[in-house]
Amino acid sequence: MKTIVFAAQILFCFVLLLFQLLTMAAAAPSITGVFDHGSYGVALVKVDEAPRKCSAARKSAAPTGGGGAPPKPLLVAAPREAGEYPVVLFLHGYLANNSFYSQLLEHVASHGFVVVGPQLYAISGPGTTDEINSAAAVINWLPPRRPPPAPA
Repeated sequence: MKTIVFAAQILFCFVLLLFQLLTMAAAAPSITGVFDHGSYGVALVKVDEAPRKCSAARKSAAPTGGGGAPPKPLLVAAPREAGEYPVVLFLHGYLANNSFYSQLLEHVASHGFVVVGPQLYAISGPGTTDEINSAAAVINWLPPRRPPPAPA
C-alpha cells in the first residue's frame, strides 16, 4: 500500500512539474537560447589574399588599415544590415580549414558581429610563429575603428 501511495506522489510531482514547464514556455515565447539564430541576416564571403612574394618583401609591403587584399585568405561572416558591428577574429582549429566553421561564423554574425576567419596553415612547431604573425597582420589589415562623434 505504501508503494502505491509513494508512486502516486511521484506521479503527481511529475505532472505538476510538466504543467509548470508548459505554462512557462507558453507565457514567455520571446526567451531565446544561446543556440538560437540571431536576429540579423548574414552574408558569408571568401576574400582572397594578396599575391605572395618573397617573405622579406611581403613583410615590408604588408597593407594596413584595410587597404588592398588581406595578408591571408579570409572567410568573413557579417550582418547584411548596414551599421557598425564589433569584430571577432576567429582562429580555427588544428588541421582544419576556416570553411569547416562557416556555420559557426554565420551563427555568431547573426547576433550582430563581424566574424573574420583567416585560413591558417601551420600544424605546430616552428611554423606557428609565422601563423601568429599572420593573425596579427590580419588584425592590422582591418580598417581602424573610428572614434565616436563628439557630443553636440
